[in-house]
Amino acid sequence: MKEIAFRKILGYDPTLGGKFSRYGGYCLITEQKQDPSIIKPENEIFDFPKDIYGPIFCSSLKRGIDSASYVCMKTGLTKVVLPELNEINFSLEDLLSEEEYLEQGSDLVRKRFVEYFVEDKFKEKRGSIQDRTHNLLARFNVLPEGRHLAISHSFFMKIFEAYNKEPTLFKEPELLANYLDPFKKIYMFGQGFELKL
Repeated sequence: MKEIAFRKILGYDPTLGGKFSRYGGYCLITEQKQDPSIIKPENEIFDFPKDIYGPIFCSSLKRGIDSASYVCMKTGLTKVVLPELNEINFSLEDLLSEEEYLEQGSDLVRKRFVEYFVEDKFKEKRGSIQDRTHNLLARFNVLPEGRHLAISHSFFMKIFEAYNKEPTLFKEPELLANYLDPFKKIYMFGQGFELKL
C-alpha cells in the first residue's frame, strides 16, 4: 500500500515585513501577486512522517518550495516542484471587505470560500481545480509502495481531501460544506492528513 502524507506549508508573514495590513497582504497572496517566504522554520512543528520515500512533492509557490527545502535539509531527500499543489487562485477582496475581515476574520473567509466554490466564482475555475486533482492522483498512483510527502496549501488540500471521500464533489460542490467547517482552522502549519492509495 502507498500513503501520501499531505502537509500544509510552514508559517509565513502575511504583512510581508509590515508593508501591508494582514488583510492587504492576504489579498495579494491569494491572487498570487505576492509570493512570501516562510519564516523561522526551526520554531515550527512540521509533522511529517520520518519513514518517507523521496522525492518530496511541493507547491511551486515560494512558501511551498521553502517548506520542502526544510524537510530535504532534515532528511537528505530531494524535492519535486508540482504547480498542481499550488493554492487555489482567488481574490480575498472579492470574498469580503477589510471591515468584514476585521470583524469576523477567517471564519467568514472560510464560509465565503465554500460559497464561491459552489458558485464557481473563483479566478481559478472549478474545472481547473478538478484537473489538478486528477493529475496529482494519476502521478501518486504510480509511485512505489510506502509513504510519500506532498506539501501544499490549506484550501487546495481540503478540496483534495474532500474529493477523495466524495468522488462527486466537482459535480456536487455543495458537499464541500460537509468537510470545511467555517469556525475551525483548516490545518495548522506543518500539519495535514493522510491519503491511502
